[in-house]
Amino acid sequence: MSRSRYVIRAAAALNVLRAAERRGVARAEVLEAAGIDDFTGDPDRRITYDLHFSVWTAAMKTVGDPGFPIDVGSSMTLADLEVLGFACRSAPDLAASLDVVERFGRLHASEGTPLRRQEEDQVRIYLPPSGPLPLGARAATESVITQTLQFARELVEFDFRPLEVTFRHPRPERITRHRAFFGVAPTFDAELASIVVAAEDLRRPVAQADSRLHRVLLRQAEADLSSLPQDAPFSAEVRRAVVNALPSGAPNAERVARELGCGLRTLRRRLDEEGTSFRGVVDSARADLARRYLESETLSREEVALLLGFSDARAFRRAYQRWSAS
Repeated sequence: MSRSRYVIRAAAALNVLRAAERRGVARAEVLEAAGIDDFTGDPDRRITYDLHFSVWTAAMKTVGDPGFPIDVGSSMTLADLEVLGFACRSAPDLAASLDVVERFGRLHASEGTPLRRQEEDQVRIYLPPSGPLPLGARAATESVITQTLQFARELVEFDFRPLEVTFRHPRPERITRHRAFFGVAPTFDAELASIVVAAEDLRRPVAQADSRLHRVLLRQAEADLSSLPQDAPFSAEVRRAVVNALPSGAPNAERVARELGCGLRTLRRRLDEEGTSFRGVVDSARADLARRYLESETLSREEVALLLGFSDARAFRRAYQRWSAS
């Protein structure tokens, strides 16, 4: 699946090139293998994920070490993320830093921000699944999970050993470097790319916490976020996902959020920013499709109800009466 509509700061690919140079592989060699003429300039420039993954694929092949993504991820610091990273570094505790990442992750990459979910007395920090994982995407995924743990260690100055590490892709030929960095052997062919930590660890105070500086940086992050180029409204992406899901039943907000590569809270917040809600998007999509289907006069109300994800024609009829009255 092409990821050409997703973008990421060029700093991420530049970090891959620098790590390859530390391994003795010239930048020009990686770029030639990737079929890219040049890759210099502003690290804040936005590049497509396709281009980013091309750099990763070429680097993996020229370096020739399955542990290379761990070296790339562990070499990054929060300063590489600029305002986003400094806002994390000034937060009161690790949970607040993760809040910053979820809220402002688009400053670094338009999709693929690490999210979290509570699992009893543990928390899973994970990447939303986003389709197939060829070599470049696999390497980038391992690097982001590595960065996540590296940043947590930097924030609280504590040598985290996660309870569990998982990846969606198959096991590489060697995982010596993985085991050394994480402190546990990752599980591969899993449902999610993730790390699991004790819930109490998220309450650990950030070493450089500064409440006044944190407020200033959050305001700057808000301003930077609002200045990013705007693509199609987020609600339009949600609507497309809803329409695709309707024949399988009533759309589920959490499932749609995963499909769009964000968390449930992020989905709700972004829809709220556009003056709508998940239920509003679902109702609007169903109402428009219902009118189109009924005008065609080729489908019965029972068939339309099923196509729109209703349990039966009665539920569809009640909803249609509500739409017609509004």
